Amino acid sequence: MPTNINKPKQRRYIRYPIELAAVLVVDNRLKFDGVILDFCLGGFFLALKSPEQIPLDKAIKVQFSIAAATGGEQYEIDARPCILPAAALASRSTTCRGTHSTR
Repeated sequence: MPTNINKPKQRRYIRYPIELAAVLVVDNRLKFDGVILDFCLGGFFLALKSPEQIPLDKAIKVQFSIAAATGGEQYEIDARPCILPAAALASRSTTCRGTHSTR
């Protein structure tokens, strides 16, 4: 079966690289630190800082904030996992709520 390894990956959405600190919140009580490494219209990739067993059958949210230079916006996203490589979580965003930071 011939394959073309030089063929670009076909993705539904363009991915944008970023390094943004985030917190994965499971069931509104367990918190895991991580970094969002890329995002696109369909979701984002969250690399966790320490590989731990995460109960993904519970409600999952991702919290992050944008730098104060842009207004200090804080966000909480309802998310659902779609790919689970070791110590990472690729997620599809379902709802995004932003609140302005008063820090």
